[in-house]
Amino acid sequence: MTLRLFLISWNCTGAQREKYLHAAMRGDLHVSVAMSEPAAGSDANGIKTTARCDGDGWILNGSKHFISDADVAGAYVVTARCEQGISCFLVDRDAPGLELGPRQDMMGHRGTHQHGLFFTDCRIGAQQLLGEPGRGMALMLGLINVARLAYVGARAVGMASKLLEMSAEFAQQRSQFGAPIGSFQMVQKMLADMQTDIYAARMMMLNAAWEIDQGREAREKVSMVKLFASEMLGRVADNAVQIFGGMGYCSALPIERYYRDARVFRLYDGTSEIHRMMIARSLLERGGISL
Repeated sequence: MTLRLFLISWNCTGAQREKYLHAAMRGDLHVSVAMSEPAAGSDANGIKTTARCDGDGWILNGSKHFISDADVAGAYVVTARCEQGISCFLVDRDAPGLELGPRQDMMGHRGTHQHGLFFTDCRIGAQQLLGEPGRGMALMLGLINVARLAYVGARAVGMASKLLEMSAEFAQQRSQFGAPIGSFQMVQKMLADMQTDIYAARMMMLNAAWEIDQGREAREKVSMVKLFASEMLGRVADNAVQIFGGMGYCSALPIERYYRDARVFRLYDGTSEIHRMMIARSLLERGGISL
């Protein structure tokens, strides 16, 4: 289940459940999360989009960007700043005052589209509030650990494992100087490093998931998984291109696509720098290294 389904499944009430949750689970409705803004990426608390209570509804003003699959979504979970703090709203695609921006083309992940959203006196009903007023960030952050494990940790391990599988097979089949390149020590080193990196990331991810299943606070471990798994995938993808050589750089094979797709893992859901800061801060506050 994706982050957007977590958001609506845990917080929908009354008629929201049938209109959004049940429709999304049936596959009749796609819901995108609209949180990032041009001036608020890693600093999610810095959002400028506003929601003003007006009679029996809300009026939204502001903009969002890098909203995944916004062009096929029928509704959005939108974060906006109101009098009580940051809140979440369910906004229908056809809400008056909502405009879909042009597609933001990316280096990788071309199977999903990114768009901006623009709210100009966008009026929505009072029933579109998701959860409690002012609890939007708590709602988002309460689910983001699971999302980071799934979106980054598990996906990074899966992509890296596929790259390793393809690289090992190629190293056995590709011959140079009368021998398979897998018999060369430098190629063996790259394969061994890839295997070790993937194993480490997988064990970290499973341990953090177990902590969450036990009901424990795992935010620091999740940050370490996000940091390590995203950078691990970059190293594995780079080694895969090197092992495949010119063919790894050629669009005839999927290696170059994996390489492009891997780069954004170090950016979304908090940059590597942000997670290093969070890990260090937690370590210093704890006053020790035990976890």
